Amino acid sequence: MVIRDSQGTALLTSWRVLFDSSSAEEVEAMACREGLELAVEWENKKSIVESDCLSVITW
Repeated sequence: MVIRDSQGTALLTSWRVLFDSSSAEEVEAMACREGLELAVEWENKKSIVESDCLSVITW
């Protein structure tokens, strides 16, 4: 995941291997959740979540 400022500059990046998942959609949902948790912990401001998995974003 990448956390960027309003200008698009990368402020924080993170990656992790996720085990025991049943689908790519589940991994994407887990990554979005973890990214939001880190964003709130790092700086509690309005955020925009971007993903290439429409079903996760529209859920």
